[in-house]
Amino acid sequence: GRYRPMKVNLGSWYYVRWWYVDRLLHLWENTIGFFILKTKIIWFFYRLLGAELSPFANIHAFVREFDLVKIGSQTVLKHNLKCRKFRPCGKGDDEPPTMVFRNIEIGKNCDISGMLSPGSVIGNATKVSSRSAIEEGGHVPDDVLAQGSPAYNAGGANLTKSSLRDDILLDIIKIAWMVVELHHFFALFLLAQMVLNQNIPQWRYTNLMYWFLIFPLTSMFGIVTSIILKWTLMGNRSRRENLDCLWVRATDWICDIHYQICMTTIMPLFGKSRVQHLILILHGLDTDFGSTICSNGMMFLTHVDHIKIRRSFLSSIQYDIKDAGGSIEILDSVVGFDSILCSGTKVVRSKIPPRSVIAEGIFDMNEEKTLQKSKPNAWVLEMIQMCMPVMLFMCFIPPYEVFMVTVYDRSVELAILGLVASIGTQGLVWAILLALIERIFLCAPKSVQSHLVGTYLEHSWTNQYWNLFYLLNGSPLVCWYLMTRGCNVEGDLWYFGSYLYVLRHEEK
Repeated sequence: GRYRPMKVNLGSWYYVRWWYVDRLLHLWENTIGFFILKTKIIWFFYRLLGAELSPFANIHAFVREFDLVKIGSQTVLKHNLKCRKFRPCGKGDDEPPTMVFRNIEIGKNCDISGMLSPGSVIGNATKVSSRSAIEEGGHVPDDVLAQGSPAYNAGGANLTKSSLRDDILLDIIKIAWMVVELHHFFALFLLAQMVLNQNIPQWRYTNLMYWFLIFPLTSMFGIVTSIILKWTLMGNRSRRENLDCLWVRATDWICDIHYQICMTTIMPLFGKSRVQHLILILHGLDTDFGSTICSNGMMFLTHVDHIKIRRSFLSSIQYDIKDAGGSIEILDSVVGFDSILCSGTKVVRSKIPPRSVIAEGIFDMNEEKTLQKSKPNAWVLEMIQMCMPVMLFMCFIPPYEVFMVTVYDRSVELAILGLVASIGTQGLVWAILLALIERIFLCAPKSVQSHLVGTYLEHSWTNQYWNLFYLLNGSPLVCWYLMTRGCNVEGDLWYFGSYLYVLRHEEK
């Protein structure tokens, strides 16, 4: 049915129906939806599901509870939209936790980069800046810059209205390129088949190895075309003029989407390996092999010409780059998770806490402070990182065996049960592996942990993506998973968080 403004108890029949659809959407977003963001395909998908979207709305983020969403013309949605909010138990034992559904309405010509809580109403030509949050039931008037958490009126938005004609033409170009991209990757897939058919060894797991290798090999061929596209269509972006024209917007999107599609299978295999550094250097990033850059695949090619990195550790971060704002330099520094670096900033010998917004340069005058690793440590970390593909392949062997026994040459009913058993086996194997890696890491000396923490976090992220346990979020089974990670769960827990890191702590 349709989502409606209402309040439901967690664990009720309505909650179970909502939970099932929400988990399917989470799986769809991680596997398919990511590739069609910023196109009219995802706009059409959400329209079919009941969202009230203007034909000229630009959807750059995911939407849930579609029937409760309304977005006006030429509005750009850059932050995920969820029209539900959880509320804790009441004072009495008979008052269970609840979930509230409320509408969210966004006007025309808006820029939504921050979080909107259920019940929010956003006026026309309004900007909600990044790291900002509109509180539940908040109303924002027209032409306002909403900033902070909770957000306040920080003045006029002063948004520049884009050409509607250019927006329509850009949408057409995107759809046409998606067709080209589909045929292009099909050709690369055939090329990868030709290579593997002649070189793959014959043994018990030949079929498993074939499918394990063919997608990364296809992506590696795609990286070659990505480099060609970057330098032929974009060139050095820091030297280009008239960067807001239709051609530049189209070529930037083409290069970015092609690169990100290629990196989806390469990133889990190589993590923070220097292989990914080499790929970024070939695309134009000014960096060295002594730095550690997490989530390389999420870096946009439109940014690489504006960034310089030396002897630094960068977690998964964002870059707010304005074409006329200058380049970003990061030297001998650590930048925490989900931080934002703005144009023209220079970070030297500094440690940036997670979720920070850096709009000005930060310097530490102590010139002896450096993060440069010794060569033996760098080589050890690289060898550990290159073990990732082998470890990933071995983890697929148990579910493959279950699949061959229960699905191959069976009836449809048994095949479905066997497929479910294979997926369950995959999740179990990955959970055991993650617990083992975490145990080894946390039992290591502090001096060793300081060198391995980045590698551990990368392995942990990849493992939690492949074990599919995020599908258990919001169910009683998630408590069992959290306990395998070392978490002491008492009472009822309704967990809807993200990835988990380092849950084991030394008992005092």
